[in-house]
Amino acid sequence: MAGFLSLYNAPQRIEVAEGYWIDVKTNLTTEDYEAAQRALIGKMTMIGGGELRSEPDTIAYQHELVLRAIVDWNLTDENDAPLPLEPADNKRASIKRLPQSVFLTIYEQVSEASAPRSKDDEVSFRASGESSAVGNG
Repeated sequence: MAGFLSLYNAPQRIEVAEGYWIDVKTNLTTEDYEAAQRALIGKMTMIGGGELRSEPDTIAYQHELVLRAIVDWNLTDENDAPLPLEPADNKRASIKRLPQSVFLTIYEQVSEASAPRSKDDEVSFRASGESSAVGNG
C-alpha cells in the first residue's frame, strides 16, 4: 500500500498549446504556501513610533506559487531550445518569459486546487463518515 503523502503527489497536465504541456502539482505543501506567504509580505518599512508597515507583493506571491507548482514541461523558446526548470533561478527566469495567459492558466489551476471545500462538498464529506474520527482521540 502506498503511503499517505503519495495520495497527493500525482501531477496534473495542463495543455497550453498544441503539443505543449505543463505538469503541475495538484496539491501544494504547507511549505509551498509558507514560501508564498513570505513572498506576499513584500517590503517592510519602519514608520513613526517604531511601527512596521508591510506592503503586500501579490505578484511575488503568485510567482512563488506557480514556481512551486510546476514539476515538468516541454516548453521551448523561440529557437526551440527547452526552457530550463533547473536550477531554481533558471526556472524563475523561464516562468517570467511565459505569456501572461499561460501564467494565469497555471496560477488559476493552483488557486482552484487550494480553494476551501464548498458547503455542498463539506456536507457530502461529513455524510460519508470520513471526518468522524478527525480530532477525536
